[in-house]
Amino acid sequence: MSVSAWLTARVTGAQEAVVSATAPGAAEVVTPSLPVDHDSVTVALLGMRADTDYEVTVHAIRHGGDGWSEPMTFHTGSLPAGLPTMSAHGDYSLRAKTLLGVVDPIAAAHAAIIVDGDGQVIWYHVTDHPVTDFQRQPDGTYTACELSPGDTHFDQFDREGRLLRVWTAPPESAGTDWHEIRMLPGGQALLWGAETRTMDLSAMGGRPAAAVVGNVLYRVQPDGVVLFRWSAFDHLAIDDIDPAVDVTQGTVDWTHADAIDAGTDGTYLLTFRNLSQVVKISADNGDILWRLGGKRSTFTFPDDPLGGPSFPHGARMTATNTVLLFDNGNGRATRQSRAVEYSLDEPSGQARLLLQDGSSAPRFSPDMGFAQRTFPNTLVTYSADGYVEEINSVISATPLWTLQLDASTAPIYRAVRVNSLY
Repeated sequence: MSVSAWLTARVTGAQEAVVSATAPGAAEVVTPSLPVDHDSVTVALLGMRADTDYEVTVHAIRHGGDGWSEPMTFHTGSLPAGLPTMSAHGDYSLRAKTLLGVVDPIAAAHAAIIVDGDGQVIWYHVTDHPVTDFQRQPDGTYTACELSPGDTHFDQFDREGRLLRVWTAPPESAGTDWHEIRMLPGGQALLWGAETRTMDLSAMGGRPAAAVVGNVLYRVQPDGVVLFRWSAFDHLAIDDIDPAVDVTQGTVDWTHADAIDAGTDGTYLLTFRNLSQVVKISADNGDILWRLGGKRSTFTFPDDPLGGPSFPHGARMTATNTVLLFDNGNGRATRQSRAVEYSLDEPSGQARLLLQDGSSAPRFSPDMGFAQRTFPNTLVTYSADGYVEEINSVISATPLWTLQLDASTAPIYRAVRVNSLY
């Protein structure tokens, strides 16, 4: 259940109502305009801190003139024991609302959480297992992946934390991949599964009968019917794998897909960590339209001093022909991670560097990580350090906002900024 209070108010003669809640040192909670039904309105107040005294006011909107209630006071409840704690600092302390999935298998409690700019939990959804991907979907619902061997799945719930549906990869898949789910119009979902094939990798220095794991992208309906299936084995080559990946093991994690982005032009953007490549495909027939980075890249990187992405995560289209990603950097001699954005010129085959933001104190996150454009800034997750910063290198080398988990051994899968909980 989220940190919230349900309020029912009688607003006689009003057509709409707006409810606000304030507390010293905390961001004001303001609901959208709410329709009044039979002189009454009921709403969940979202985004409040725990164990805090709040003052609530109802603004009644009437054709004949607005009115305001007398302030009402109440004290919010406590958080469940065992939720992660953190500290945050910066210029956006009151406005920031950040979604976090903290991957801590030994924690006393697991939850998808939202924190304010001071690192205080203002919303949570308790889960049975550690949370990886947690995000708000375009339809306003939330999804959170519960990571559990043999039972990994995505919960979908509404803004009040009520479970709506559980999503898994089709039964043919070797389990549900925990990296990402994206909701589409019509209630459909994109998510990753996997398949394993026995392959001879002796020519690459591997075993003659290696178990090669490749990803499968599914578009599914709520009833589980598969509408689209795209297997990496049908479109990519085994030697596309990054040279830094160990292929001598009995099981080889070949593609290691970690992100999906649905374009507005009938395409999907797929991120493959172990290929050091982002691939754009047709959502209609699955044809590859271009490849960014890695072997057989469609693009060169004439002004990127690092020569393109290495083991990337979370690629997103930020504008037409513009891609933002978190570049982990595992395959480089100097291991330093960064957020990087490219402008893609398809006729010339060049990926021009638009943005390169590394931490003010160089950091290396070998796993996970994310970069989100929070115009005009960039929110960057250095997962391994349990650290997030909002930066704008054009303005200052100093981060505008930072967040650090108190237990730095637990990684943050990714941090995602939202403007409102409504």
